[in-house]
Amino acid sequence: MRRTRSTPAAGLLALLVTTLLQPLAHAAEPAAAPALEAWAIKSVPLPAHDSAYDELRNKVLVTVRSSHPSLGNMLVEIDPDTGTLGRRVFVGSEPKQLAVTDDGAFAYVGLGGANRVVKVDLSTFAVALSFATGPDTGVNGPLFPEEIEPLPGRNDAVAVVLSDRIFGHEGIWIFVDGVQLPSHTDDQTDTDRMEFVSPSEIMGFRDHNGYYSMLRYAVDASGIRRTGYRQEPTPKKAVDFRFMAGKLYYSSGLVVDAVTGLTVPGLPVDNGKLVEVHPARSQVSFLSGKNVSIFDSTTSGQVAARTFAELPAEANAFVATGDGLVVAAKDAVFVLGPNVGGEPVQIPPAPPSKIAGWQVHQVPMKVNDMAYDKVRDLLYVTTAGHAETDPHSLLAVHPQTGEVVKSIVLGNWPGPIALSDDHSRLFVGIERTGQIKQIDLSTFSVIKTFSLGHTPFVAATDIAVMPGDRNTVAVVLHEEGMLDWDAGISLYRNGVQVGRTKVQSGPEDLAFGDAGNLYGVDWGGRFRRMTVDESGVHMEATFRDIMTTTSNLTITDGIAYSTQGDAVDPVRAERLGRFDAGTDPNGLIQADSFVAIPALGRGFLSRFWGVVEEYDLKEFRLISTFQMPAGLHLYNIVDTGKGLAGTGGGGLVLLTPKAPPPTPAPQPAVAWGYNGLGAVGVAGSGLSPSTPAGLTGVTQVSAGTYHSLALKSDGTVWSWGYNATGALGDRTTTDRPTPVQVYGLRKVVAVSAGMLHSVALTEEGFVYSWGWNGYGQLGNGSTVDSSTATRVNSLTGAASVSAGALHSLMAKRDGTVWSWGYNALGQLGDGTTIDRHHPVKVSTISNALGVSAGGFHSGGVDGLGRAWGWGWNVFGQLGDGTTVDRRVPVRLTAAGDFVQVSAGYLHTLARTRGGATLAWGYNGFGQVGDGTAVDRLSPKQITASGATDVSAGMFHSLAASNGSALGWGWNGFGQVGNGNTVDQRIPTVASGAGKVVRVSAGGLHSLGVRG
Repeated sequence: MRRTRSTPAAGLLALLVTTLLQPLAHAAEPAAAPALEAWAIKSVPLPAHDSAYDELRNKVLVTVRSSHPSLGNMLVEIDPDTGTLGRRVFVGSEPKQLAVTDDGAFAYVGLGGANRVVKVDLSTFAVALSFATGPDTGVNGPLFPEEIEPLPGRNDAVAVVLSDRIFGHEGIWIFVDGVQLPSHTDDQTDTDRMEFVSPSEIMGFRDHNGYYSMLRYAVDASGIRRTGYRQEPTPKKAVDFRFMAGKLYYSSGLVVDAVTGLTVPGLPVDNGKLVEVHPARSQVSFLSGKNVSIFDSTTSGQVAARTFAELPAEANAFVATGDGLVVAAKDAVFVLGPNVGGEPVQIPPAPPSKIAGWQVHQVPMKVNDMAYDKVRDLLYVTTAGHAETDPHSLLAVHPQTGEVVKSIVLGNWPGPIALSDDHSRLFVGIERTGQIKQIDLSTFSVIKTFSLGHTPFVAATDIAVMPGDRNTVAVVLHEEGMLDWDAGISLYRNGVQVGRTKVQSGPEDLAFGDAGNLYGVDWGGRFRRMTVDESGVHMEATFRDIMTTTSNLTITDGIAYSTQGDAVDPVRAERLGRFDAGTDPNGLIQADSFVAIPALGRGFLSRFWGVVEEYDLKEFRLISTFQMPAGLHLYNIVDTGKGLAGTGGGGLVLLTPKAPPPTPAPQPAVAWGYNGLGAVGVAGSGLSPSTPAGLTGVTQVSAGTYHSLALKSDGTVWSWGYNATGALGDRTTTDRPTPVQVYGLRKVVAVSAGMLHSVALTEEGFVYSWGWNGYGQLGNGSTVDSSTATRVNSLTGAASVSAGALHSLMAKRDGTVWSWGYNALGQLGDGTTIDRHHPVKVSTISNALGVSAGGFHSGGVDGLGRAWGWGWNVFGQLGDGTTVDRRVPVRLTAAGDFVQVSAGYLHTLARTRGGATLAWGYNGFGQVGDGTAVDRLSPKQITASGATDVSAGMFHSLAASNGSALGWGWNGFGQVGNGNTVDQRIPTVASGAGKVVRVSAGGLHSLGVRG
């Protein structure tokens, strides 16, 4: 379904039901025909599956394929007049079918990569419900949505056409609030398309090579049942149909009376593919390739026609808007209408690629299998002949250079290998002797050889080591000489066989979830669950057909992945999605291997033609592609910590990042402004920028209200200024007029100074804090000040930190945001005004890249370039156009690809990817920088262009722009840096600061980094 309908009045609705929907009378004077020749057309570069019109908000909704690097697998709003993008929300793997309820409250989205339907609240543009469209019969796999229709007059119920991946159509089901009603149709009433002709009746349609099956269904509180069937031949082929005023209009031009099911005079359509109706104008539109034609439904006469050369030859969806049309296709969405215009559509850029610029190194060896030992940073490889003098070996290879560090000759045809989870043991199957050899990796020697125990002997084709037990393995057995003949799965403890499953029991590839649960998948993609105990392996009777043919199964962070890019919850045997770059989810083919690397948030899928595709693990979308050199492609990809390894093209192939260029020597820090408490770090008035005493090799600075921090290139942190609360972290409360080293910190990558406390981030992703703790802003569970940096133990995986006046923020590598400290104005973003002494998760925002804690408000940016704000808003410092405080993050509607937000005391700055600077909030001292003293409730672009860094202080602002430091706002202590104490309402160069690349605005002083 690709449009919305108006809600009928109750009396008319009853009349339609009781009269079986008699045709409605047409208006005496139908609306004038659209002048298609005057219409404009605009392309929006979004690869779309389906579209729908939200009449309530005058927006077009589209489901975007996973092949889009920044908006893939999302539901996205489009303005039908300008093509500009509005709100968007991630809905799941391969969103396809789309329908809007007739009250405009919700959109329903069917997922092609997972057997689910997602309900989106269109008022908040957030997922309100997600439900499985099962049941999984245990034979043909889960049932996937193929068509969705909300029940007229209701927004809680939908009819869904379901199919499995083997036999296709499995009937129509009714779901209410995600719960399936008991009565449903079966696979003998297959329907390609369906239309509600009343709240209690559905008409179905299927084309059998020119023979139309017209089906009628009744809907009631028990579900749905078929009530009628008619098959009628016709010379024209149809693939789509619509209902309007008692008639069904087919894309071929066929018209059918919805009550009698009889064909009535049709419309002269030339090879129509998609059809749409316009009830208000009593008109029907047809799309035939690049041609649009419109007919009057009363007279059957053509009222307009035009060829739009820009349209693709094939389209997925065709929808009517208020005064135009929208065509959704594989590579773009096209908006057509009399008012279409405006600037080119801005598409958010893709997140940075993790694989871009990698180098490829081929090592000639015949590889059978491999595993990576992260403890020793070695790649273990079984080979059928590394060289003429060293055949049939286990090799330990340097994963970046390909150098063979160690080797053991194992025997005839070493095959699969498996590494214990403590990285102390390696098991290798020897195919032609029916043995497994156990290797001690500390000595790199064979400590045990055991037979698989059968006559004739069998070979191991896959091995999985039990978690927590380095001496127990599960082995897939195949008869020697017939490696396609399954001989079951055995468990071996210390080389002794413990039970065996039945021959021909199925799984070819194994992976342990934990010590008691084993999972497998066979050549046909049938997923099996097994339990493991003292007596061996026990297989469940049922299987789930939820994976494609695979050559390996891995479980990473609790998710099972196949070489074809399937992602499955192994405990529930539920398909979560597919990494398939927008290809047909019915059959992902020509994929060779897949590996998930949660630390990067990415998965990598190789194709047989030599392309490696990089995917977002959380949102299943394609981020980038990497083209291998001619003749090379990857099988059996493994993560090597700093790169990837695989086999293909005649050898071992290593992918590693290119060595970065030498980092220029960091330049000294520079400081200016109020120096009464030593915050500038050098003797003097602070009106002229100076280098804090002895401070060189600096990469980042942070100015607090009365103290300062600097991070050096060696990972140490230095501090100076006011120290009564221990904010300097030197184990004292003595003020320091010159820099001293913060005690106990190393490998630090970021620092942030708040009002009277400080935080730091290490390269391991740990957060440390010190200083004043009166409101729990140190996050250690107490309100006791600390003059020593102490780790916030509950936090790991940190990517960004920020210290505000009385609270602190952190963004994790997984995109979540956490906060702690003072919360009376909602600045923690957890929906409350309760102070938190331990970190709590911030609501609403996800995919966060950076955060900033201000006076009593907070800000952040996400991976889609969107800015967010929450907390105190009396001066508009959140930028959402209001002065309403927000207890959870709200997204700024202002356009702009934001990469940085800096929250000051009562105002906020932001920077876009293109270097534009925007500001909003309190402007009493001119700190917004727009030349006025008028507060701004929404972002205002100012003249600080080409910015590489921005910082909002107490009542002044800074930007590093084109190599200069710019300052504006309150200048009573010279904190603007232009040599006087006169306030500045527009950006002004900080004279004497030199070439500055980073800045930080504090309470009454400023810092910068020269470079």
